[in-house]
Parts: sequence; C-alpha cells; structure tokens
Amino acid sequence: APARPRKDAPLRLLAYGRFSHEKNFANLIHAMAKFSPARAQLTLFGRGPEQPGLAAAATGLPHVTLHGAIDDPGEYLARCDAVIVPSLHEAFGLVATEARMAGRAIIVADVDGLPEQAAKGGIVAPMHSVDDIAAAIARALQAPIANMGAQARDHVQEQHRRILDGWRVVLTRKAHVRSTMPAMTGYFSTDSMA
Repeated sequence: APARPRKDAPLRLLAYGRFSHEKNFANLIHAMAKFSPARAQLTLFGRGPEQPGLAAAATGLPHVTLHGAIDDPGEYLARCDAVIVPSLHEAFGLVATEARMAGRAIIVADVDGLPEQAAKGGIVAPMHSVDDIAAAIARALQAPIANMGAQARDHVQEQHRRILDGWRVVLTRKAHVRSTMPAMTGYFSTDSMA
C-alpha cells in the first residue's frame, strides 16, 4: 500500500542488509540517539560480524529495534515511511530499489549508484559520520515523505522492462557477432594442446 502521510507521527525508518562495516549501521544507530522516539524510529534487520556491536549500540534506545536476517522485507517495508541506506560503499543498491518498488522514499548516502536511484523520490546526503546521518534524518523529517514514496514507485515501475530490454540488445548483438565469426573447430581439442 502507499506510504501514509505522517502528520504528527514519528518518522518510521527501515534499514537492512549485512551487518558489516561498509553498511555504516553503527553510525546510523548512534545518529538515532539524537532523536526522541516521538520524532523518529528505526527498525534494522540483517546478519553479520557487527551484530553484537550493533545490539550494544541500540541498548537504551527504545526507538531502535534490531532483528536478525529475514527472507522477505515486504512486511517491514509496508510498515515504514522511508528506507535509509547510509552505506560507505554500495555495489548494487538493491535495498534502495526494493524500497522504491514498495513505494517508499529513500534516504541514501552520496556514494556509488545510490544518488542516481534517489533522483525521483529520495534524499541524497553525505553519511560518513553520525552528525551527517542525523542531518539527513532531520531533512527527511521536513520532507513530504509519502509523496516522495509515490514518485519513487512511479520512477521504478519501468525499470524492470528497461533492464530486460537492455539485456535483449546485448544478447542479440552477441548472437550476431557469433554468427559472423568463422568456426573454430578443434580449437580446444586435446590434439591441439599437445
């Protein structure tokens, strides 16, 4: 379902992925300490080597909920207002894509391909430090998050088709190149390796 307008409710943030240094979840939890539970709440799930440290950082923060890994983020996406991706590096940005498909605004670090995903329906910000992340959350508190989620979903709807069309072009070209190349019979036979 579409994200609901927030009005006076706290901003419900979701983050998930591998609990490792490059995901920057420790700084995200520390940034949440700068907000009251009435302003912002965070649900974080995943698994990895930083799990004990993240659990310790969340101690005493009633508005930060930590879960282990799950198979389907749909239930959590349905209950959040926005997905935050504070990564120091992000190879694919699958979490941001899933959030957009679910009609949720994204708040992403200004690294790798994440800013491109936030062009419609997102906030891009530096997220190297606790203060950076807190500033990004403060911006989100002032933003029309539900509208941004709708924009994100609209923008990503054609992405699947564009990806498939792109692969069709690549595979068609490869098939054409292979059909015009001379045959290489026996190239890898055991006789030619002697």
